[in-house]
Amino acid sequence: MLLRPDGTSLRPGSVAAARRCPAVARPAAAARRPPHAQRRAAAAAGHHHPPPPPPPAEAALDRRALLLGLLASGQLAPLLAGRGAGAAEGGSGGITTVFVAGATGNTGRRVVQQLRAAGYRVRAGVRDVKKAQSLGFGLDGGIEIVPADVTQPSSALEPAIRGAQAVICATGYSGFNPTAVYTVDEDGTKHLVDAARAAGAGRFVLLSSLLTNARDVGQGNNPNYKFLNLFGGVLDHKLAAERYLRASGLDWTVVRPGGLSSEPPEAVGRLVVRGEDQLFGLDTDVGRAVSRDTVAAVLVAALSQRGASGKVVEIVASPDAPELPQERCCSSDRAAGDIFIASVMSRASTTSALSVEHVDVADIHTLRRLSSTTTTQRYTVQPKRRRNALLGLWHWYISWAIPGLGMFSEAYIIFSLGLTKPLQSAQFPECFTTHSACPEQLTHVQNYIQICGIAVGMLFFGALGDIIGRRWGSRVVASIMLTGSILLTFSPLIPNPATFLNFYIFAATWYGFGVGGEYPMASASAAERSQSDASLRHRRGEQVVLTFSGQGMGNLVNGCVILICMAMFGLTGSKLDPTASRNVVMIQFAVGAAVSLFMVLWRYFKLKESKVWESEHEDFDELTTKVAHKSKRYETVNAIRHFWPRLVATSLAWVVNDLAFYGNKLFQSTFIALLYPNATQFERMQWTVLNSTVSLAGYFCAAALVDKPWYGRCRMQSIGFIMMFVLFIICAAAFPILTASASGLRAFQFLYFFSSFWNQFGPNCTTWLVAAEVYPTDVRATFQGFSAAMGKVGAIVADVAFSYVTQRTTFYMSAASGLIGWAVTWAFLPDTTGLSLDELDRMAKYMLAGEFEHYHGEAINPRHLSTYEKWVLKWHRHYDPVMDGRHRKVQFAPAMTAVEEEVARAAKDVVTLTAQLLPYVRGLALQEALVAARRAGAAPDTLLLVQHAPVFTIGKRGSEADFFTHPEALRRRGVDVVVVPRGGETTYHGPGQLVAYPIFGLRGLGLGARAFVEGLEDAMVLTAGCLGVQARGRVPGKPGVWVGDRKLGAVGVRIAHGVSSHGLALNVATPLERYRDIVPCGTPDKEVTSLARELGAAPPPALEAVEAALVRSVARVFGFDAPRATAADQLLPPPPPAR
Repeated sequence: MLLRPDGTSLRPGSVAAARRCPAVARPAAAARRPPHAQRRAAAAAGHHHPPPPPPPAEAALDRRALLLGLLASGQLAPLLAGRGAGAAEGGSGGITTVFVAGATGNTGRRVVQQLRAAGYRVRAGVRDVKKAQSLGFGLDGGIEIVPADVTQPSSALEPAIRGAQAVICATGYSGFNPTAVYTVDEDGTKHLVDAARAAGAGRFVLLSSLLTNARDVGQGNNPNYKFLNLFGGVLDHKLAAERYLRASGLDWTVVRPGGLSSEPPEAVGRLVVRGEDQLFGLDTDVGRAVSRDTVAAVLVAALSQRGASGKVVEIVASPDAPELPQERCCSSDRAAGDIFIASVMSRASTTSALSVEHVDVADIHTLRRLSSTTTTQRYTVQPKRRRNALLGLWHWYISWAIPGLGMFSEAYIIFSLGLTKPLQSAQFPECFTTHSACPEQLTHVQNYIQICGIAVGMLFFGALGDIIGRRWGSRVVASIMLTGSILLTFSPLIPNPATFLNFYIFAATWYGFGVGGEYPMASASAAERSQSDASLRHRRGEQVVLTFSGQGMGNLVNGCVILICMAMFGLTGSKLDPTASRNVVMIQFAVGAAVSLFMVLWRYFKLKESKVWESEHEDFDELTTKVAHKSKRYETVNAIRHFWPRLVATSLAWVVNDLAFYGNKLFQSTFIALLYPNATQFERMQWTVLNSTVSLAGYFCAAALVDKPWYGRCRMQSIGFIMMFVLFIICAAAFPILTASASGLRAFQFLYFFSSFWNQFGPNCTTWLVAAEVYPTDVRATFQGFSAAMGKVGAIVADVAFSYVTQRTTFYMSAASGLIGWAVTWAFLPDTTGLSLDELDRMAKYMLAGEFEHYHGEAINPRHLSTYEKWVLKWHRHYDPVMDGRHRKVQFAPAMTAVEEEVARAAKDVVTLTAQLLPYVRGLALQEALVAARRAGAAPDTLLLVQHAPVFTIGKRGSEADFFTHPEALRRRGVDVVVVPRGGETTYHGPGQLVAYPIFGLRGLGLGARAFVEGLEDAMVLTAGCLGVQARGRVPGKPGVWVGDRKLGAVGVRIAHGVSSHGLALNVATPLERYRDIVPCGTPDKEVTSLARELGAAPPPALEAVEAALVRSVARVFGFDAPRATAADQLLPPPPPAR
């Protein structure tokens, strides 16, 4: 029995008993066995039950359950052979090959992947063969890439379909080409139907859309139908294609999904299936958006579902939906038009499952480095709740109105500082008119001082918010804003003009300092809050923009409050009473202070921490300190190194936007005076309120369209800048004409107010939004604050420059700002419309770990990258959604279930797999499975002994420079070259070499890394001594075991979360000529030897004898009682007979 140093048993029973009866589990655990284990035990006892059906050849399996289950059951032969024994390829109904139209699209590529997982062969119809190859289609022998353009006649498509028994049409138009709606969605589908009939494909599954038949079922006034059909009548064309398919004589199914989401099914919700014309995209429906993975699963399942034939299936997703019970999926008591697809959700959620041999070997290192810290969502997504329409509207309003109070208060107070200047001049003419009591320069620079306070707050609280969190950052900011607004409220009571001005500037600057912090806190919090709420995450842009619309509301409400107060105190004429002016200023500041007070109370008693920040902040810290081995500051430095083009985009766009936006706000009173030279202050305030109303409409238009894939962030910002350029250049060029007559002035006024609308319905909203979306969580507030602070530079430039140039020149400057803003947006700004913040964080973790080339996910999809990132950095080269799906399965494997833990406990203390040559990748997979089980406490300390097929491995300190023969040449000779996450340089493994992988919990053994490595060297020294070879270890500067200056054994380990893996390699009778291809272990001047060479004429030791000696030596060194035998060659079937 193996014992720990403290005397406690590793597990009941002895190794010898395990050798004699490897399949017998402990009696105490029998009741907890999984069903397949109970069947095996019953069979051993003479009770026979029908065996379970074998899994399909390409079935998606949980990686750890696969490996641990096979290990425990003695069925490792299929794994070692490369594929399990399974059912023959093909679905039901004689369908073995499926043609997929639109195979490289976002949904089509998922269909291809799931067809392969279901065992079908695929003919991938594509327009761009190179794109298909870049997606990895050419690497799968079951996928044949065939050129197929649905806009071509059916005669051109027939050869591509011939040989397939079924067709899945997953095409759809993209972009703004109005003719593509007809040529692809209608005419293209008709071409496919005709070609399918001609080619003999009897089954046709069409991907369509909800609401295609809306007009015929009384939904013609449905706003979703009107909106979607606005673009070329797309729904009408899809309906025409459906009708053509129905009349074709083919066996057909039409699948109509709701909004398509690229997020995984678990993030969107469970599948909801309905019959024809039962879902209309309304809030009262059971769900709306649906994951593309789920849609692909339904399309594939429809091929084999008898109940799907001749049916229209409408599908959406909802977190509240129940799981679809398999026994009722196709029950006959359902309505004729209502079918349920068996196991669709499980297939969709495991679309990326695979056994480890499908993952690039070089990527396993990266995946396991990141697996403990890269999570899609360790936080719990708040599910959707069923509400009536009124409560739903209230929830929607509260979701942005309360978080937007900070921006409301900011705009209310900040812009009131300019609007109340005439009133302050009436109270203190010595400061603002005659300058007899206050320096004139001080009155002029107060705006600059206030803006500087805002900029400092943005920088300070942006960085602080990423450290202390969103909740405490928001609380501190709100407290500063409250004290500042209170100081501003009581400042007019100071009788001395000079004292008043100094106090007023201090109060405004202090308030501005808090306002600066509100920018990064509010935007980051709004984006992350939407990410963690299932009902809001697909409307993240809308929520962030609506939160920002508090700024427009604050402008409007402030103007209204000032107007009301001026009317109450009789300040409607040309002369302003000092006392009445003071009262108006105090009251309007007091209203702002009251809002700030409510905001402080809400944030201290109701505000919760961002779930996204809580989860990702810990991950980034761990990744920085434990994986990258860097200081905390390295996160920011690394982010700047990778994201500087985005920082240029968000900062420079904000600069030019604020130059135009703030410049025109500051110029607003002058502009109104130009239009209405005899207007009183009361009348000018009315025009200001009107301009604020027009601007507020821009906020809401931006919120309505910012999440639409066909418009989105980048297009909105670009179009907004272009419209500002056009409108301001017209104002500048036609300035003399527009100011020469009353009609010209009215046109001038329209142009000016219309520019305010496009500023809000464009860059003013998007600069605030994208700066909170294009950066990872751990630097989001920092970079948003920096971008916003750079915007204040534009405001200062506008404040200074607009004071020294003519009115016409101001419009030229604003027009130039619009043009520069468009250029910056086009070149450097990525479009994050539809991109999950979790995925962006995942990409950033790869960057932080120095493994960016191994990232293949959605964040580097070309549609989410800027022009610079595509054309210069070429990030999209690594985009591979198929490979990324496989990586996600490895990284985000769920926690071990109770059944898996029970299987893992069957792992023996010593597992010997030396009877056959184990491919290195499968040995690595087996290690990872045992490490996961040991880390979870579900397996004992285990020594894994293997003999590998020929392979060269490159450790953390190794490189291709260690090779005398190029790795590609070695691969052509049948020798693998693998990058592995262990310590050390480059070495060789192969026949005649005993490799030992100790999967030990080092904390329980009380060992550090150095003591553990030295213990492995001592074990090899003892083993060599038992066989008559005097070796030595612990040689300074030369790890491993040596006989003179010849290296006998190598050590290279990995320790993660206190559990060791990899280990030692002892040359028994290894062909030493293999080492001539490399610099072994970084020692070019040293020889490599083996036990057989050192023993000379004596017969070489049997591998079994070396195994036994090594097991005893390991047990002695690490304090275990030596086992009497090792287990278990019986776990492996006998090797195949030699041919």
